[in-house]
Amino acid sequence: MSEHLERPSRTELGSALTESGALPSDWAPTFAAVDRARFLPDLMWPFDMDTGKTATVDKDQDPEAWYGYADRDWPIVTQWDDGRHTGTGPGKVPTSSCSMPSVVYRLLGDLDVAEGMTVLDVGTGRGETAGLLTHRLGSENVTTVEFDEAVSRELARASPPAACARPPSSATAWKGTRPAVPSTAY
Repeated sequence: MSEHLERPSRTELGSALTESGALPSDWAPTFAAVDRARFLPDLMWPFDMDTGKTATVDKDQDPEAWYGYADRDWPIVTQWDDGRHTGTGPGKVPTSSCSMPSVVYRLLGDLDVAEGMTVLDVGTGRGETAGLLTHRLGSENVTTVEFDEAVSRELARASPPAACARPPSSATAWKGTRPAVPSTAY
């Protein structure tokens, strides 16, 4: 079996994230309870940071490869060309993705949330960060907003991940034009 087909377990990913300092100990129970794979689409494009290339992975065609990529510390493209892309191959411009688990957990560690806090997650994407926050803080304390209409429509069609007792709030933040916000806010 070639290296890209070997599926590292979630336990191995969790250990690697912990050893690298990306997964703080207070987020370890959330990592154990909330599987990233629950937020990924059946057709996805993992991005290899070393080569700068994406692979097309279809869960129905190759579930072993799909889970293998889901369990890697790689970003995964989930939308191309502002949702106008059709077909299975990569599009021209990636416009939505699930971040690398190391990035997600470093962000959450830096956020320094505590019980009772409320969080606004801007840029829901596939809902992974909101799902992790919901597990940690409760759905009543997490609000999430998606600005991309195509991503928002896809999120509305998707079933709430089993990782969330109740799905976080979601809404399209604009119709047709972006709000006047400095680019550093994105």
